[in-house]
Amino acid sequence: MEKSSEQIINYASLFSLFPKEKATYAGYTPSLQKYENDGALTKGAASTISMLLSLPVDEQKDKLDDKHSSEQFIRTLFEIVNKIHGDEKLITWALLYIDGMLEENRNRIANIAAIQNSFKESRKMDCIAILLNFLISNNDSKNYNRNAAARILSMLIEAAGFDHCKDHAIDFMNWIYGFDPKRISANAYTFSICYLVKINELAQEYVELSGINKLIEMLDNQCLSDYQIAYNVLVSLWVLSYHDFALKYFENPDLDLIEKSIKILDFFNKEKVVRITLLLMENLTNYKLCLEIMSDLNGLELIQKLQQRHWVDEDIKNLLEKLWGIFDSNYEEFTSIDKFRKEIHLKTLRWGPVHTERFWQENFIHFHEKDNLDLIKDLMCLLEMENERTVAVALYDLGEFAKYFPFGRSYLDNIGIKSVIYEVMQKSDSAEIKKEAITCLQKLIVTSWQGKSKT
Repeated sequence: MEKSSEQIINYASLFSLFPKEKATYAGYTPSLQKYENDGALTKGAASTISMLLSLPVDEQKDKLDDKHSSEQFIRTLFEIVNKIHGDEKLITWALLYIDGMLEENRNRIANIAAIQNSFKESRKMDCIAILLNFLISNNDSKNYNRNAAARILSMLIEAAGFDHCKDHAIDFMNWIYGFDPKRISANAYTFSICYLVKINELAQEYVELSGINKLIEMLDNQCLSDYQIAYNVLVSLWVLSYHDFALKYFENPDLDLIEKSIKILDFFNKEKVVRITLLLMENLTNYKLCLEIMSDLNGLELIQKLQQRHWVDEDIKNLLEKLWGIFDSNYEEFTSIDKFRKEIHLKTLRWGPVHTERFWQENFIHFHEKDNLDLIKDLMCLLEMENERTVAVALYDLGEFAKYFPFGRSYLDNIGIKSVIYEVMQKSDSAEIKKEAITCLQKLIVTSWQGKSKT
């Protein structure tokens, strides 16, 4: 019969990532009496843990749920982490047990916070300092213990409140913000950041340390292969999107933060990932430039596609309906000739509503005006840009201009567009640019043939 202690510890996050590690603690019973006899642990520590582990698992949960009955167990577990040295298995067991009891019921963090913030000196224990000192001093080649300690510490800092642990909280942020995979896993890192950025002061500290750049890097890497990491990163970005001091990262076109965030939906369709992505999008619609970027990313089309799928979560359905209304009401503004002009003057093009066949079908008439026709020369100048996407989009637009504007082909011939396109094709190794260049030339030739045929 499996021991109840193993059932509690098996909730630890480590075992969801490395289930084979459960065997290491199968049947393990910590021996604390010798440490108590040596004075390393408080008198009664051995009997405290022994009593807890002797209970059926449901009774253990009841004890851990209760603020008063859990106190003695919590104090002993943290005392093991703080005072035992050289017994790695025991220390790991204590950390995993704390992690497991919190994973089984996150509300139990309040019981630890109560001890942390107690006004009674006899009851107070600086659990935050214990975990932080452990992280700083632990150099084990495996990061199991640091992962568990970081997860517990981040939850505890958030539960205890910044005012009660300001210095330790900032020290922990400085320890963790940059992400070193040798010290902590991506899963534990992103989990911790989720909790830390809920505190306004730490959110600002994280942004000032350029922590968002690390999240952007993860969106291109770890997030694409692990939905939980992706979810953690998106939660962190959602929280940060409420702060003005983080807004510049979302609005910076060179970072592509919004595009990378939305692209996660190409890899995962789990409802919690979809929901948090939509929550992020919803909040970003409050900022004009972010709304414009999402519109450029075909936000309306994305919402329409998602609406065609079945969702159990009512929040997702409501978010989709709200976002559809926002994108639809702004569609004309973000597909106007003024929007097209603005993009060209910024010299940065991205695929979106003003670079579609529909846009050219509806707006070619505006190029009868000289100011707008001059934009075509500016568009041709963008073919010299180093940004491959900008060049590809410019080639597409030039082809559509030739296709839909009555004098488009002759105008482009007069400004020497073909020789420029051939030059772009020769010097570029981009498959996207070569494809758009060939397509553009085809549109020029077909337009020419259609014109002669009509004549």
